[in-house]
Amino acid sequence: MVELESDEISAKIERIMKEHGWLISRKKAEFLAELGENGLERGLRISEILSGAINGRRVASIEGKVERVLGKFSVGTGRNRIFRRSIILEEKNESIAITLWGDSADIVDCIPVRRGDTVEIKNLFINRIGNEYELQSSGSTSIAKLADGGKTVTDFSSLGIVERDIDIAGRLVIVENIGSIRASPEEARSMIISDGKRDAKLLVWRFLGSAIENIPIGSRIVAESISVRKKDQHIEMSAGSGSRLLVLDNIQ
Repeated sequence: MVELESDEISAKIERIMKEHGWLISRKKAEFLAELGENGLERGLRISEILSGAINGRRVASIEGKVERVLGKFSVGTGRNRIFRRSIILEEKNESIAITLWGDSADIVDCIPVRRGDTVEIKNLFINRIGNEYELQSSGSTSIAKLADGGKTVTDFSSLGIVERDIDIAGRLVIVENIGSIRASPEEARSMIISDGKRDAKLLVWRFLGSAIENIPIGSRIVAESISVRKKDQHIEMSAGSGSRLLVLDNIQ
């Protein structure tokens, strides 16, 4: 391994800590800096990680099926504010959370990565929190989609009276109630989407509500992990904290 001069190591440690929102210890950042590119380990299986892999160990790559893509959150304030989101990856009967920090948090939307897709994620490191393990992104984390998967409802007439944890796709027709409504203690906004034949109202709760304002009318969107209730000719959908809105195209 090529040894770095002390000032080079210090700069690399600072960069690694910044990339992870200053949420990892300096000791762990030192460990990662000393590993360098030559310290990458072979790809590990989820079962190996969960059975007691080394905290801070680099993982060259991991493959699995995406069980869920969680929404993007901001952590910290001011200059220390950084975005994060998590992917739940499955392999056989095992699952593990992968936390993506900073620019890595947007990778899943750019590809895009959907529930049910098989992906390969490279350049991660293992983080142990109590008795639980997760994987966290590094400055060189990348994601490649290996196979499409999952099921998206595009015909609203096929929906049952009550549906839970499903994905739907449609065109954004109109945004309603830009101001917060107080139908519950939590904030909500609503939008009308269409499958080309029928319209449905989608209530968007909590932090997802602000995202509506930035979606152009006519955009094709996918709402993941939502619940649906049909009554007569009305369809009401609800997206909560575990849901995600994904814009597949923007029609100007």
